[in-house]
Amino acid sequence: MEVEDELLYMIQENRILINLFRSESQISLVHPEYELLNCKSIQDKEKSSCVMFRSKNIVYITIVFNGKIQEDEGEAQVVLKMPMWLIYSGSFIVESLYNCLSDEKKMNRLCVKYEQKDNEIILNINQSDLDIQTYWKKSIQNSSFTIKGNFMIQPPSRRRLGKYYLYCVSTNRIVYEKNGGLFLSKNWKEGNFLEIYQENSKEKIKMNDKYLSIMNGAIKLETNKNKESEVEIRYIPGYGDIIQIILYDKDKKQIFLDESENSINLVEHPTDRSQFLIIPELTKK
Repeated sequence: MEVEDELLYMIQENRILINLFRSESQISLVHPEYELLNCKSIQDKEKSSCVMFRSKNIVYITIVFNGKIQEDEGEAQVVLKMPMWLIYSGSFIVESLYNCLSDEKKMNRLCVKYEQKDNEIILNINQSDLDIQTYWKKSIQNSSFTIKGNFMIQPPSRRRLGKYYLYCVSTNRIVYEKNGGLFLSKNWKEGNFLEIYQENSKEKIKMNDKYLSIMNGAIKLETNKNKESEVEIRYIPGYGDIIQIILYDKDKKQIFLDESENSINLVEHPTDRSQFLIIPELTKK
């Protein structure tokens, strides 16, 4: 809660800057997971956290690690375990760091450089502004660090055609298709794409190149379109990329996609778990 309050304060301090940009009027909060690359580590789940606020197209993030580095295998890097928007520019700082790096006591200044490959973002902990790479160190005692950052992303826009990862905010998991059903995975790279396309001047959607329909009261993905099934997406007011997915049964009754027990099911009345964040597929041109 302390981290969230601090990030909210940062947003208020940058309100003038934020108002220069268009898109959302609301603040979205996500708690993505992260991983230390090139080492084996154990996180203290109660003391470690990752909190990300997005207001319009400005993202504020705080990553806190507490735990032990069991084996050091290489470069000090951190990866966010969620698909990332296209980052235009940003900055990160190491606010505190203890018992994590080799030759740590000789380092007067640390900085963080990010690299983005498609939808993945990796943070490199470097020595000074000369980008000298640092390396993890096996720790007997507790290790900890805090990294803070803010960056500008490509503004989400409504009614945008293309392919998107479907990210379940309530569970920090990605949606994927298996055997004609929809499930959730911690590994966002396993996610299948929701495709928003246009047909007869109307927006339509597919998942993993299959069409969504209702069969025996359950969600079903089929290769061929079911003429009796209608599907639409509804944007949550104030957001350009948080949606609900609505299917209609044979009686034209609305049924909502909803998360429960690590899978996607159908419910008659939408809940917070019926809201999904769409993040566009990014590939290098």
